[in-house]
Amino acid sequence: MTIKVPRGMLATTVSGNQRFQEEVATLGRYFPGFTLRRSQGDIWADAAGTLRTFADKRYQIRIILGSNFPHTVPDIEPVGWRPKSNPHMYPSGNLCVMRSSQWSSFMTTAVMVAKAAIWLNKYEVWLDKRYWPGSEQHDHNMIYNLRKWWHEL
Repeated sequence: MTIKVPRGMLATTVSGNQRFQEEVATLGRYFPGFTLRRSQGDIWADAAGTLRTFADKRYQIRIILGSNFPHTVPDIEPVGWRPKSNPHMYPSGNLCVMRSSQWSSFMTTAVMVAKAAIWLNKYEVWLDKRYWPGSEQHDHNMIYNLRKWWHEL
């Protein structure tokens, strides 16, 4: 599955201080409530902010850009809450918003915030209906597939 990204959310530089400045500008343009700050050690930078869902629930998240950023997918972790078990999260509790093979070095933190917003809205449906709406990228067991098929009738 190919991910479509608005051109304005893509970076023109791949690394260094210029990339950081581009990340700050892009994040501020699309998600002004989020802040991006430099980190040290295994983390190149991290972004934090709050997203609101269609159900008017607010979720704080933190996006961790590892030392190999932008060549690896950033991690998205919940802040101050823990998602209930669902088919699209890692054992660590981080949100699974895309496959690593879908990530491109030109994608920005803003892309990850947008993907997290989509994930959170789907999570709200999961909490209510126990199925994940929309297309999915991996296989589930027969009971889950039957439940999803039933809800999409």
